[in-house]
Amino acid sequence: MKANRNIVLAYLRELEVKNGGYYGTDLTILAKQFGMTHYGLKRMLAKWLKEDPAFLGLHYLGKLEPSIKPDESIDIENRITSNPLEMKSHIFSDINKVREALKK
Repeated sequence: MKANRNIVLAYLRELEVKNGGYYGTDLTILAKQFGMTHYGLKRMLAKWLKEDPAFLGLHYLGKLEPSIKPDESIDIENRITSNPLEMKSHIFSDINKVREALKK
C-alpha cells in the first residue's frame, strides 16, 4: 500500500504544532497505519521534502523522543538551583508521580 500524501502532511503538520517537529518513531507509527515499512515511508517523505513546497518548514527532531520533556528539564534545573543538596532520586520520583497523574 502506498502512503497518502495528504494524510502524511496533515499528520506531520499536527506534530509540528504539538512538538515543534516529528521524530523517527512518529514515522514508524504512520508507516504501520499504511501497512508499509518505516524505510519506505522515509524514502517517500524525502522525495516530498525535496519536491513539494507544502512540506517545507517541517522539522525532523531525531530518531527518538527525549525521555525528559522541556518543562520537566526546567523543573529539574529550578529544584537543583534552589536546593543543591536535594537528592536527584526525589526529583525524578516527583516527576514520575506527575506523569502517572497525567495518564489517568
